[in-house]
Amino acid sequence: MNEKLKEAFDQIHAEESLKQHTRDYLAREVYSGKRAHRSRPARRLLPAAAAACVLLAAGVCGGWMFFTPTACISIDVNPSLELGINRFDRIISVKGYNEEGEAIAEALDIRYMPYEEAVDAVLESGEFAAYLTDDAAVTFTVAGRDTEQSSRILGHVERCTEGHANTYCHAGTAGEMEDAHHAGMSVGKYRAWLALREAGLDLTQEEVQDMTMRQIRDLLEEAGADPDAAASSPPADNEAGTHHRSEGQHGHGRHGNS
Repeated sequence: MNEKLKEAFDQIHAEESLKQHTRDYLAREVYSGKRAHRSRPARRLLPAAAAACVLLAAGVCGGWMFFTPTACISIDVNPSLELGINRFDRIISVKGYNEEGEAIAEALDIRYMPYEEAVDAVLESGEFAAYLTDDAAVTFTVAGRDTEQSSRILGHVERCTEGHANTYCHAGTAGEMEDAHHAGMSVGKYRAWLALREAGLDLTQEEVQDMTMRQIRDLLEEAGADPDAAASSPPADNEAGTHHRSEGQHGHGRHGNS
């Protein structure tokens, strides 16, 4: 665990300009004999104290950046599992959104891994594999605030799942991610709920939460809806209690190789 924490904090760095400014400041104010006077020790200590404060502030800022999620990968079968990713492409949270998802989250040891390694670890874990039956539908949904990062993550997920049957990959939006978390749902299950509502199926979030993705896809197909199409927007009576309207959506789906 200590090694993982060390690896995590090794990712946190002050901006290069700030570090260079601090080095220059120390060289000019502390190590220069021209400015140091034995008769005024208090003044000699001030530059070092100021530099320490600057470095401390940089560390705090870097820590905040490291532990702030900018994207997520929602993995839904019946278990609903979500991997939170920071701007450095590291896993900083693993959260289950139902009982099965919580059990998998507790069993996985993937925090602080690069997301590429983490996705492989999930797919190869025995706990997750137990739900991959012949007719199971596995949905991966990538959403985030940084469009470029989300697109890169989605591309990797698509490549990772090419050899797995009945896998579906989608792009979500930052708005959907926020609304889903406000409702206590994974992004994948929340988008499924929106699609069911748009197809005219009046199901609650709690009912959808307990359904498998195969059941959801079958219901959408029976209603004549495309299971891989993104819903246009949250309904007016959104049970999540939010009035946020998701931005333009560009979700896309793909069947895995059989």
